[in-house]
Amino acid sequence: MQYTGNANKFIWYAVIPLIFISYLSFLFWSYNYEQHRPDGSAKHKAKLINLATVDGLILGGSNSLFGLSATMMSDILDEQWYNLSLMSEGYSDEKYWRFIKASAPEEIREKVKSIVYSSASGSYLGGNRIKIRAAYSLSQLKDYLIPRKPIAGYLKTYFFGDENLSLTALSNLGDKEFSPTECSREKLNIMVNSRNIDETELNTWVLSQLKVITGLFPNSVIFFVIPSETYSNNDEERSEKNRAIIRESILTFIADKDPIVTLVTQPSYPSIEMLCYDGLHASTSGRIWRTNNLLNSFLSIK
Repeated sequence: MQYTGNANKFIWYAVIPLIFISYLSFLFWSYNYEQHRPDGSAKHKAKLINLATVDGLILGGSNSLFGLSATMMSDILDEQWYNLSLMSEGYSDEKYWRFIKASAPEEIREKVKSIVYSSASGSYLGGNRIKIRAAYSLSQLKDYLIPRKPIAGYLKTYFFGDENLSLTALSNLGDKEFSPTECSREKLNIMVNSRNIDETELNTWVLSQLKVITGLFPNSVIFFVIPSETYSNNDEERSEKNRAIIRESILTFIADKDPIVTLVTQPSYPSIEMLCYDGLHASTSGRIWRTNNLLNSFLSIK
């Protein structure tokens, strides 16, 4: 019986505290890792500086990295465009805008005439996504008691490299370079869009993003793009509600300000052959179709 009592004391006073301390240490380590994950901003900066001029920039996450082409924009508009999209928009708003400032020096940003901002976040705002994407800070660690991915995921990255980096080989204009077998049908997983729209959260997000963009690019016309997406369910009522909230948020933002902000809504991809991995990401043919669709809207507005 004494042995059992000693074992219980050992578990309560040694093993459990050790597990707790180890878990907290892992949380702090994963937080620090995500904060300092390589984002490629130095390479982008070098490419942008080498360009004679930069007329337009494509901003956003993986949807615009996969789905929009700065090369096509440059050729068809006879302007110089560059793609500054980043996978998952850096996982936080603070990190993404820090990436933009590090990639594009102020002297370049001040001369940019047009910004295309295409973010899938607007389709998913709900369930405290604004709070989750808000700036990583120690005061908000209570929101990160569950790490972004399991320790096995970090070990895989350590030994085999960051999968996101392998997905993002880039051209001289920042466009994604697809591998020949990257978008096979076997890898395709089209999701159901079932999240409820949080009107307050979506409005807050739109106003916040526009405030940052107009601050970083004071002389630019902004095209706020709702990107092409394909889901296994077709909920047009939900999509229209989403568009209406974003539209009203833009009108609120420009009511007493000078910046020109135009909402561009892109249709769903017409074929699953245009998809890569899921309904949010384009294949090479999807990128051509979606960029042409954007250009048609772009030219009619301009």
